[in-house]
Amino acid sequence: MIGLLLKNILGIIGFILLQVLILNHVSLFNGWAQPFLYIYPLIALPLILPKRFLLLIGFFTGLAIDLFTHTPGVHASAAVTLVFFRPFVLKIIRPREGFESYNPSIKSMGVAKYFTYSGLLVLIHHFWLFGLLYFSTGLILTAIGHALLSSGFTLIFILLVQLFSQNKKTF
Repeated sequence: MIGLLLKNILGIIGFILLQVLILNHVSLFNGWAQPFLYIYPLIALPLILPKRFLLLIGFFTGLAIDLFTHTPGVHASAAVTLVFFRPFVLKIIRPREGFESYNPSIKSMGVAKYFTYSGLLVLIHHFWLFGLLYFSTGLILTAIGHALLSSGFTLIFILLVQLFSQNKKTF
């Protein structure tokens, strides 16, 4: 369990660095769509991790992004929300006999179930994130637009990472 947790934490650190060094400077549609690929490791964490570890990992992942982007607590809150809803999303899409692997992936879940799983979690994360960012200004339509466009952009990146890493056991 410790080796599995350490391997996932190193992967999370890699995705945080990718996010803050490269992806934070990528945007489409005049800044309306930005990929938030740092959430991919949170989506890909093994299903056997206890919820308290998930919440801690989500918090510290979001906090690291907050430190680099000067958004006090926004990403931490959104990442914790994502990992909080993860078991509920899994319960909705889980087949009766369960999944064949403890790692969520296209290979273990199938394309449709993985797309649903990751898509719902990305939407939850992005609506929470942009809801917090635009909450005080009353720009609800702007928040919805950013959330939808960024969700699509992020989901494309997640599916590309999945396709390129199908032969590997972890992300």
